[in-house]
Amino acid sequence: MQSQSVEDLQSKMRRLVQQAYELGLEHGKQSGEQGALETTEVLRPKPVEDDGFAEIWQIYNHKVGKQQAQRKWRRMPKRDRNAAMAAVKKYVDRTDPDGKDGKRYRAHLSTWLNQRRWEDEIAATTSTPANDGLITLE
Repeated sequence: MQSQSVEDLQSKMRRLVQQAYELGLEHGKQSGEQGALETTEVLRPKPVEDDGFAEIWQIYNHKVGKQQAQRKWRRMPKRDRNAAMAAVKKYVDRTDPDGKDGKRYRAHLSTWLNQRRWEDEIAATTSTPANDGLITLE
């Protein structure tokens, strides 16, 4: 085996660097040029299937904690979603987001879903006068 001089090694090194540089330029050609490689990929979010969340969110009409409620809704099995959807209107009719009009306060949708409140027994609500049970002095 021959001993190579420093100049020979430097010359080989320059050629290798030049080849690597040219190879890199070829891979970076503009799209549409012959032999160009596509180096960028456009990432598009997957389309979300209609899972019924928009509908229950609209019916529930207590616009608090949407992201948590949506996350819970999407993790629920379809049979639970169907049961919740069937019961939500009755719950909304019995409650008020602000707890006014003699109705009880409406929980956040995420709480209602997490606690499986659609399985609760629905007690009949009756309208009572505002001073029911109060003694009035004259």
